[in-house]
Amino acid sequence: MKKPYKNGILLAATSNSAFAIGTMVANIAEVMGGGVDIFYIVHDGFTQSELEAFARVAGGAKVKFISFTKDDFAKRLKPHTNNQNILNSPFFSRWTHMAYGMFEPLLLLDECECIVYLDFDILLLKGISELFRLKGYHFSAHRGKSLLNPTLMGYNGEFKDCRVYRSGIVAYYDTIPNPKECYNQIYNYSAKYGANDQGVLSLLILDNKFKVKNLGYEYTGSTY
Repeated sequence: MKKPYKNGILLAATSNSAFAIGTMVANIAEVMGGGVDIFYIVHDGFTQSELEAFARVAGGAKVKFISFTKDDFAKRLKPHTNNQNILNSPFFSRWTHMAYGMFEPLLLLDECECIVYLDFDILLLKGISELFRLKGYHFSAHRGKSLLNPTLMGYNGEFKDCRVYRSGIVAYYDTIPNPKECYNQIYNYSAKYGANDQGVLSLLILDNKFKVKNLGYEYTGSTY
């Protein structure tokens, strides 16, 4: 069945970062022209005027807003654990629950063929249009130098010495089998081994033997 959208970009941020997200939407829309069919904006409290502003700068692309609060994150974890202290873990002393907004594409692949997630604090170094055209992959991501353990400190399984996929840019393709089950796996891993977006993404990929296009260092840089 033909899907309503072919190329999507997903951005996620807490309510105090609306300006940064809006700037990315405007820049991407300007540079890529009509290359993006839809922007998915995952947020936890953008105002109505901010939401309307995103639509105005999206260059004709559809804009879809997705609420993702701290309570939403806790509800997704609840079926997998009785541990209510995960939000007090070391990971969340530095990052917010919105780090897990990067996994929302797994719930959206029934309407979009490819969704590229971008951290809003990275600098794009080259065009990403070619990521939409890749065939035969489940994901595209940059594989870093850090190992799965200690990135995911509670994990000591067969992949503990494998290098971790980083979360600055990740493309999700609708070739992923059972993406909603993969979404549940993400939260199951987090409940079992601890919260870490890059760690659980990597474990998902390795456990399922998904095929990944390694993006190397040419796509993104750090703004700091």
